[in-house]
Amino acid sequence: MKRLWSFVFACVIVFGMLGCGANKNSVYDECLAFVAYGGTGTPKGIYAMSLNSDRAGYGLEKEFPIYRFDQLEDVEWFRSTFPSVPFDQSGRGHASLQATFSACDDAFFEKNSLMLVFVAASSGSFRYGVRDVLCDGESFYIDVERTNDPEVATDNMAYWFILVTVPDAIVDGCTTFGARYAGVKK
Repeated sequence: MKRLWSFVFACVIVFGMLGCGANKNSVYDECLAFVAYGGTGTPKGIYAMSLNSDRAGYGLEKEFPIYRFDQLEDVEWFRSTFPSVPFDQSGRGHASLQATFSACDDAFFEKNSLMLVFVAASSGSFRYGVRDVLCDGESFYIDVERTNDPEVATDNMAYWFILVTVPDAIVDGCTTFGARYAGVKK
């Protein structure tokens, strides 16, 4: 009988450890993520007009500005509000913002939203991606990670747009939106 309980106890520990690190609020598998080159200049007002303007700012302790597009009119609003964004400029191995936007039509927006995160990088050598997308029904967060760790980096700043498609069923009840730095990919 002792062996049976020892075996059961060992199984509980092993199976419990398998679940460690998995986030039950992750919706990453239901989303698609894209990265678009954002140029070298910060668009005026991009922090102040974001959904998380009270928490967004430059620096690792701040959140990245995040926007939600529910319809084509939202995309046009973004384009007219931030005319300095190089919508047609691709670069550094990534598509242009326009190329990504062009895939989103009225049919797409019937059941989906497009989330946009603005990432200001302290070096043009750094690249970014999505580590996880989290939603608990009220809060929606995108965890952004740096995907490379070069030995030598340039000292010029570069800007990136991370775009994530999300089914409306996931985000419609959310009242808090954010995007945060999750570190360097390991």
